[in-house]
Amino acid sequence: MFLSPKTFTPDYLTPYLSYIKNNKRLFLTATENAAVLEMDKSYDRMFRHVFTPILDRYGVLQQDRPYIMAFYIRGLMAIISEWLKNDCTDSITYVTGLIQQCVKIPQSETPNAV
Repeated sequence: MFLSPKTFTPDYLTPYLSYIKNNKRLFLTATENAAVLEMDKSYDRMFRHVFTPILDRYGVLQQDRPYIMAFYIRGLMAIISEWLKNDCTDSITYVTGLIQQCVKIPQSETPNAV
């Protein structure tokens, strides 16, 4: 995994998901109007300030970074968008588990597994 496993723990995700749920109308509007709100620019800033230090720490090659971050950001936003479309009816615990399931790479399937 290219991002820290701590990034996807309930302790880390729950406050963010709670905030999204408590402000679901705002976030639903934002996700539905991402182009108008220029969300890509926000993602670029988030990438530079939040994820670049993590990727540096894990030694991820510069040429790989845009692809890896596109995968993580768009994947997480897809889950959150679906959750918002369903009026956040699934529990935060469920959504956290789903995110963890999607980013988990079983040890037996990693290229360097012994």
